[in-house]
Amino acid sequence: MLFDDLFEDLPDDKTPSSSSRTSTDKLSRAVKSEVKAISVSALVRQMKQTLQTQVGECWVEGEVSNVRRPKSGHVYFSLKDSNAQISCTAFRMQALRLGKLLEDGEQIKLFGEVTIYEAQGQAQIIVKKAEKVGEGDLQKQLEELKAKLQKEGLFDQEHKQPIPKFPLHIGLLTSDSGAVIEDMEHVLNRRAPWVRRSIYPVKVQGLGAAEEIAQAIRHINQLVADGKLDIQLLIIGRGGGSIEDLWCFNEEIVARAIYDSKLPIISAVGHEIDFTVADLVADLRAPTPSAAAELAVPDMQELQGNINYFRQRMNLYVERQYAMSKREFDVARQFLKSLSVDYALREYQWRADDLAHRLESSIYADLELRKQQLTLVKQSLKSAHPQVGLTRNQEDLVKLRAQLNQAMQHQLERKQAQFKSQKELFEMYSIDSTLKRGFSITTNQAKQVVSDISQVKLGDTLVTQLAHGKLEVEIKHKEP
Repeated sequence: MLFDDLFEDLPDDKTPSSSSRTSTDKLSRAVKSEVKAISVSALVRQMKQTLQTQVGECWVEGEVSNVRRPKSGHVYFSLKDSNAQISCTAFRMQALRLGKLLEDGEQIKLFGEVTIYEAQGQAQIIVKKAEKVGEGDLQKQLEELKAKLQKEGLFDQEHKQPIPKFPLHIGLLTSDSGAVIEDMEHVLNRRAPWVRRSIYPVKVQGLGAAEEIAQAIRHINQLVADGKLDIQLLIIGRGGGSIEDLWCFNEEIVARAIYDSKLPIISAVGHEIDFTVADLVADLRAPTPSAAAELAVPDMQELQGNINYFRQRMNLYVERQYAMSKREFDVARQFLKSLSVDYALREYQWRADDLAHRLESSIYADLELRKQQLTLVKQSLKSAHPQVGLTRNQEDLVKLRAQLNQAMQHQLERKQAQFKSQKELFEMYSIDSTLKRGFSITTNQAKQVVSDISQVKLGDTLVTQLAHGKLEVEIKHKEP
């Protein structure tokens, strides 16, 4: 309700009468007692609602002035022309995106929400996007180029090359000034210090930058193709900026050079919020140059962790295989024990022969070794001066002979002990030993060993071999 509406029904006071003045005074007092003033907050809120309803969002063109950048990251400034100005606010993320556009003296067009800052009752624009005056033409060119290249398939995923997991040599295509190289070098040194880096400085802004970047990409690819360079991955990067600063990475010549590259390319142009045609064509897009270095090489600590993990798995696998082999060996050993006596005897005979052969070979080998040593000693004696080395060589010879005799004696005793053990084991399982333990062997008249009652009949004469002597018996009775 407006204040004029409160008094529209009051009488005209140009010709007042005494009675009318009296009634007017009464009415005035009554009106004064009934009128309620609205608060400043309510008034400002109504103004804000009116602005948001009647104006809302719009494009505004003017000159940037009075720029303030507090620690919060937001940007506060005025947009003015020759007759008026209005306050504007770009919050932190939007301010990062706009970058150098928000500088005093810049002529820009901005799009935002017209509202009122209630705390001060001041109209302002909340900025949502902005561009330099005339930049709309650049944006139009950019969209047309994107549509053209997308139609030709330059953005298709099927044409993108895989990034090598463990590159040994990386090329960095960027400006030789600024913090980009330093940032990438810092990340590469931290994650993979063994990776070689070759820096190829080019212009990344301004006239001729696009041609220089494209030419560098083609030149590096040619060197790799000719075997003069062993680079396995190429990173193209620069810091953030306005659309004009990054325009060389939106040029068609750069896009086609990246597409034609046989080397995998990571594009790291601008900040995380920037997106160029080079990013769309590249095999991999990184939000920042530092992020490109992160994506290009493995992390040394992560690799070490993987190595430790696989070492533990390998040790566990070896232990399991050992336990399995040991179980199989125990089963085989039990199986051998269950074999017949004859098989065991043959096995021990083979082992005894093998041990005897190995003993003989060992003795001969040891003798040959000692002979060679003796020959060397003799040659040393011959080459040495008689007055100086004679006594020493004689002592060495005595020691060598003693050692030889002792070694031969020890080796012979050990092999004899082994042979004696095998012989005793063999004799223990021999037929004579079996007979001495109380067993006997019975044969019929055909000298066949009798092992079943069905092989004889009543009246047959059998021969029983004992440990000492033989018996001839006649079958009088049979029991199954």
